[in-house]
Amino acid sequence: MPKLLSYSRVEIQMKKFYLNSVLVLILLSAGASAQTGNCRLTAAEAPILHNFRLGMTSPEARAATGGKLKIKIKREGSFFQNFIEKAPPAFLADVRALYLRFYDGRLYQIEVFYHPANSLSAIIEKNVVGANLPFADWTTQNGASKINCAGFSIVADERLNPHIELTDENQRALFEASQKK
Repeated sequence: MPKLLSYSRVEIQMKKFYLNSVLVLILLSAGASAQTGNCRLTAAEAPILHNFRLGMTSPEARAATGGKLKIKIKREGSFFQNFIEKAPPAFLADVRALYLRFYDGRLYQIEVFYHPANSLSAIIEKNVVGANLPFADWTTQNGASKINCAGFSIVADERLNPHIELTDENQRALFEASQKK
C-alpha cells in the first residue's frame, strides 16, 4: 500500500498561502506588464456580483436578494450591510460588508468586502474571471488591479480586506456632477 503524505494544518495553510500568493503575483504582474487594450464592454455587459447588476432599481436589487436584505432607496443613496456579527445569506457567502450605491433610481456601484481568510485571487476567479473581460486590459498599480471598459470599471485589491468594486463610470460622473451643484 502506498504511503500517504500527511501535512500538518500549518503546512497546509502555508502551501495554500504560497499558491494564492503566486497566483496573485502572476495576475498582478501580467496585468501591470501587459499593454492595456481597449475594453469595449458596456455597463449592461458588466459582470453580475452576488446577484446584483449595474443599472438595477432598488426594488430589483431587493428582489435579487430574495427579500433577505431590506434595500429601500428611492432615487439616490447608499445601502450598507455588514456581516461581522451575523452570517450573510447564502448568496453572499464569504462577504463581510456590502455597499450598493444608487443615483437617479439606478444601481451605479457595487462594493463588496470579503473576509480576510479569502484570497483575492480566488475571489476574482469566482466573481470576475468568467465575465469575458479582456485580460490585457487589466492594470495594476499600488497593489490594486483595475480594468476600465467603455461603460464600467472594476477595482480589486486587498489593502485592508479582499475587496471588489464594480462601478458604472458614466453614472458615477453624473452623480458627482450633481453633488457639485
